[in-house]
Amino acid sequence: MKKNGRGTQETLTPEQQSRKIRAMFSGIAERYDFLNRLLSLGIDTRWRKRCIRVLRQSMKTDGPILDLAAGTGDLALALDKRTSPGFRVVAADFSLEMLKILKMKRGPSCGILIVTADGLSLPFRTGMFSGATIGFGIRNFTDRSAALRELNRVLKPGGILAILEFSIPRGRLLRFFYLLYFEKILPLIGGVFSSRSAYSYLPESVRKFPPPETFTVMIRNAGFKEVQASPLTGGIAVLYTAEKPLIDPSGKTRSGRIP
Repeated sequence: MKKNGRGTQETLTPEQQSRKIRAMFSGIAERYDFLNRLLSLGIDTRWRKRCIRVLRQSMKTDGPILDLAAGTGDLALALDKRTSPGFRVVAADFSLEMLKILKMKRGPSCGILIVTADGLSLPFRTGMFSGATIGFGIRNFTDRSAALRELNRVLKPGGILAILEFSIPRGRLLRFFYLLYFEKILPLIGGVFSSRSAYSYLPESVRKFPPPETFTVMIRNAGFKEVQASPLTGGIAVLYTAEKPLIDPSGKTRSGRIP
């Protein structure tokens, strides 16, 4: 929603919303990593390590791993450090400014392939990846179901999906302090170092994101099985994992794209 010249509300189309989100993240790209460490107190680093450990333990075959909505590459870089050469990482994001930061962070020995891509229409062939991750990005998609279906398409049969996303804690006391921090303190700190509007968007987007029991159904409806939701740090974040079936239940073969 946005206000027009008369002060009333008008609805953004999905394309307009997508452009708005891209512009917002591009605008905070240079301060994004610093604020993430500051605002999460470093907890997000532990969550990423947990995500990678679970992904590696679950993957059945060597092969490339897609990190979608890679942003400045924290998860992609951690994946590249903790996987064998057979697990080449492809980092994809729709924000060129975010990916520029990843390129600067990437060392000369880093094997990450960086691709500018829209998660709703990925430029990869069907069945290309053995694993796929999204770190705190799925809530920003205008059509999450379409993004999940695309992830299913580009994964090999038996491929593993791992998604990290923020959530609202269920415990009353933790929920109170979490929302106080998220909705009052975080935008103030973000406004000092970067964009207050961007860090007001964060708690709003988390509130609008479906609860774990609903999102797991969305993942299952996108064609995945063995879907699990594991709360992290009292439910502040959730690690979702799922597997692409060895046999497509629809019986259809989807056309692929050239990598």
